[in-house]
Amino acid sequence: MDFRGVVLGSGGPTLLADCPRLEQVVFHGDILKTGLGEAVHCPLFEGYTVKGKVLYSQHKDFVPQLSDEETLEGRGLADFMSRFAPVIRRIWAHGGEVMTYMKKTSSPWFYRSACAWASEGRDKEALAHLDIAIKLGFTEYDRIKNDKEWDALRGNPEFQALVEKVREVGDYLYVLKKSPAYREDARPMPEFTYQSAMDGNLVRVRRYFNLDSIAGGGDEISQIKNLMYWLHDAIRHDGGSGRPDCARNSIAMYELCKREGRGLNCRFLAQVLNEMYLAMGFPSRFVTCQSKAYDTDTDCHVINVVWSRQLGKWIWMDASFAAYVTDENGLLLHPGEVRERLIKGLPLVLNEDANWNHKTKQTKEGYLENYMAKNLYMLDAHLESRFETEPADGSGSRQIYLVPEGFWPLSEYATYDDRYFWQAP
Repeated sequence: MDFRGVVLGSGGPTLLADCPRLEQVVFHGDILKTGLGEAVHCPLFEGYTVKGKVLYSQHKDFVPQLSDEETLEGRGLADFMSRFAPVIRRIWAHGGEVMTYMKKTSSPWFYRSACAWASEGRDKEALAHLDIAIKLGFTEYDRIKNDKEWDALRGNPEFQALVEKVREVGDYLYVLKKSPAYREDARPMPEFTYQSAMDGNLVRVRRYFNLDSIAGGGDEISQIKNLMYWLHDAIRHDGGSGRPDCARNSIAMYELCKREGRGLNCRFLAQVLNEMYLAMGFPSRFVTCQSKAYDTDTDCHVINVVWSRQLGKWIWMDASFAAYVTDENGLLLHPGEVRERLIKGLPLVLNEDANWNHKTKQTKEGYLENYMAKNLYMLDAHLESRFETEPADGSGSRQIYLVPEGFWPLSEYATYDDRYFWQAP
């Protein structure tokens, strides 16, 4: 099997399966990304021969990539990426699409090659590669705004137009401020429900974790914070961890983490904390916070909202970052209030000790004005908040989506009405 030109992507290891007469695969040109690994059921196959350069190889034992010493930078990278640009343009010209996994791989490299061309004063090539990077999904607005390679092109109308395209998707606070408003939804909508602390499973949760001791004898707000801080310390946040191979309840997930020395991603941390709050009699939901580009951006975030009887309102608690948010007067806020204040430019205060796994301090600028500004475009929560709200078999209750007006088609499970979504329990 011969590949005579450059290769954007190999299509993964399944390319070589059940080929009893295949002896060799030869790449005569350069490869941007290959997932090629061991051939399956190919008894005569002797291996791959690569006569060009491989920028990224998922299986380096089978298809070696450039070594650290050979890593392309500057003009070398610009020349290398220029070999792939015509292929991508031909795909688009014929109405085709670059595979999603290829977009994620190639857009950063095209951006870097665009910077390399710009640093050499090759404006035409720089703008062409920047255009490709943006069409492939480059969204780092702060980066393009600050990278010095673009200084000579700041006044160029074509460059300004490209930067504006990045801003429309990558300046998250700007995108949030442009979102349509919420409005009243007069349709009858189902009620949110919260399982009683007297439920047998929640009684077991309270006893298992000794929650009364963790919560302490202070007022309600201190108890809510103490439970969040305890979980933040007990199970590390690991955004890359997979779904836990156990029942999806707080006890089973906690025991799995201790047994395997693993962490949980934000979704499962929030589910553990949700059961702890319910077991202590605090109405609670875990809320999924998503970006406007929810269909392609998988980097959402999940936090808890807890009803404070003391304040008569919902409040934000995030065990992943030991975070909560207040206004300038110290009043604890919920996600809807934080979202509104971000849009209106009103003061927000992040607790001073917010952090990631006690390694990285969180700031208002990074956590609220960037990360959460992106992820407060669309919110959703289950109708039923209970022990095992999201069972492993997928049998949990439906989710209600709160979206800006016109963003999603209205349905029984989507609303523009923020007052409905934040109704008291």
